[in-house]
Amino acid sequence: MGRRQSTDTLSCALFCALALLSGCSSVNLNASPESLRDSPQNSQRDSQRDSQRDSQAFLDTESHSRLLTQSPGLQTLFQTARQLVESHTNTPLDGLSLQVVSDDRIDAEVREDTRLLAQAQFKTPNYANIFVDRVMRAQSGTYLALYSARQNTIFASQRLLDLFVSGIDNKALARQAVLALLIHESIHAADDRRHDINAVRTLDFRAAFAQSAVFEGHAQWQTRQLCSRADCLNGLGELDRFMLGGARANQAVQSSAALSRNVIEYAYVEGERFISSLAARQHGPVVLETLLADPPVDPIQILDPDSWPNTDRERRNRTLIEALSTLEHPWNGAHYNLVQTSPLTGVNLRADPARRAAAVQGFTQLLSAMAAVEIHDTRDPDAVPVEVTLLESITPETASLFARTLQANNISRSAVTHESIGEMGSTTLLRTSRSLAPGNSGAYIHTLVAVNGRYVLQLAAVDRPVATLDNYARMALSALTSARGQIVNTATSTSHR
Repeated sequence: MGRRQSTDTLSCALFCALALLSGCSSVNLNASPESLRDSPQNSQRDSQRDSQRDSQAFLDTESHSRLLTQSPGLQTLFQTARQLVESHTNTPLDGLSLQVVSDDRIDAEVREDTRLLAQAQFKTPNYANIFVDRVMRAQSGTYLALYSARQNTIFASQRLLDLFVSGIDNKALARQAVLALLIHESIHAADDRRHDINAVRTLDFRAAFAQSAVFEGHAQWQTRQLCSRADCLNGLGELDRFMLGGARANQAVQSSAALSRNVIEYAYVEGERFISSLAARQHGPVVLETLLADPPVDPIQILDPDSWPNTDRERRNRTLIEALSTLEHPWNGAHYNLVQTSPLTGVNLRADPARRAAAVQGFTQLLSAMAAVEIHDTRDPDAVPVEVTLLESITPETASLFARTLQANNISRSAVTHESIGEMGSTTLLRTSRSLAPGNSGAYIHTLVAVNGRYVLQLAAVDRPVATLDNYARMALSALTSARGQIVNTATSTSHR
């Protein structure tokens, strides 16, 4: 006999999964060394002890926050981190340097990476440039440190480094925290030396979300291992609090829409959990090297390490994306640009393991595929992109439950001015409209949840004709259900030959 999932378990999994879905009603633009090969092991340990003693001295002499950016002791601490990483990964980091710089210098590195990603996504160069400017306005001044492969350099923000360390009263703990930061960035350099991160990454927003979690998660996991040996685990905890929340949180990061705490949490916390699970497999080190050489592009994969590599799910994801990109609809016309995005925004589930487990169950057991895209009108840089999330569920009944729950969530939002239900053929349409801003009667955001068979589509658009949304949903879902019917009929025909 087959086992039936209890209604309570199904509802919890569904609710928690929906909590992680990208906010289709949002109108925000979302936007992710010297070799020691000739050194005897004992000499290396002696060198590390000397470096640790010297780096401790720079925190003991005067105000440790200012010394971090002014004293040679910071470079000594960096050498300690570099040597630890070289030894642990067996990767020479010759030429890797540390520079404490202004936010503008770090922004320049981030801008270049963002430019490469945007140019790969948008057909119109001018629109890509405007998109980069918009992203940078949100991200500027939010990076504590980053590794630049182009410069073979770790850049640290003088302003944020001072802010970080000045919030730690204990000098020894401050040293641990900075050491953890430098170890983390040095691991990025080691991973880059072995795998050429720029060569293996996929230049689209969806893949960037998943692959960021792979590389940040790996750096975080390796840092935790090294800190357990270098006595900086408490410092790593301070770094986590600064980035992810708590009394010493970095408000510059937390207030940024592009680098929200939830997105950072996905990359660091979920990424580390993913890496830790794969490392526990038989031949874990080999598994991790295989992963880093070919990181996944599906953000859901990070939440489901046991299924990696889940090529079947990604094949189904690609079917959804292909269906949206080939529709004969005005939004696929010459002046529009469809870009893949992550269907997740991330949410703080660390304090509630049961809720997180239910959310993962919803994504991996109730949904067999999921994709999200944004549709940009390149003629109008000020226009809000149309946001589309497309789900394939395990059964039509589950799809209907997802659709009703999504619609209930939309209705529960404030300022909903209109709701309706319609039918177009076999597609059910659940609509809501609300004012984009209180008192602004001229701008409305229309949200549509459509369901047909096992497929659910959620779509949000600002000041677009409702009929255009309806037609888009009908065309997309009809194409998918028709294609699925052909596959099923072909399989049935073949089985009876």
